[in-house]
Amino acid sequence: MSKIWIWTKVSVFGLVLIYILFFCAINHSTTTKLWVWYDKSPEMNVLALAVCSFLAGVIATVFVRTTLVTIRQLRDMKERKRAERLHRDMEDMKAKAAMLQPKSPDAPDENIAKT
Repeated sequence: MSKIWIWTKVSVFGLVLIYILFFCAINHSTTTKLWVWYDKSPEMNVLALAVCSFLAGVIATVFVRTTLVTIRQLRDMKERKRAERLHRDMEDMKAKAAMLQPKSPDAPDENIAKT
């Protein structure tokens, strides 16, 4: 079973390599006009255009991913600050409650008139 899997991987890798070689051989001398702006359409090699397009896609993907990670980090930081503030407020309320002196059940009530 493992030999079949290895030969399948080798075959797929070989086919992809053959495709890339044919793609490069066919497109290395082919040129096309690339529209950049009005009255600006330079002649460009198709292979160079494909490589530039691929690299632009990679850069855009990295940029989008970095932006999404940054947004998530900002949300996490905001949530952490909120939780910290709530914890601090709860600690303050506990400290204030501890300052109050509870009445002991054995102590006489001061509001009762002495007779």
